Amino acid sequence: MAEDEPVDREALLQQLAELRATIDPEILKRVQQKVANPGSEPYDKKAARQIVEQFLAARYDNGAFARRLMEELARTQDDDSRDDT
Repeated sequence: MAEDEPVDREALLQQLAELRATIDPEILKRVQQKVANPGSEPYDKKAARQIVEQFLAARYDNGAFARRLMEELARTQDDDSRDDT
């Protein structure tokens, strides 16, 4: 669709309704709760940390990947904090 073409709002609403009807109601309910509470974390942070630690422990590179990962995380957190100011 070209940018200058008018949008058929009714057709879009109909498409959204059709898509929504195909979504599992329990999943939709969970998504709506997460959207309503944007500060909540969508995952178990402790379990995620354990999985990452197991993954890193299984690597045979003397911690090189873990160091690169930590450096990248620190860099992206620095970038994020600069964006907030």
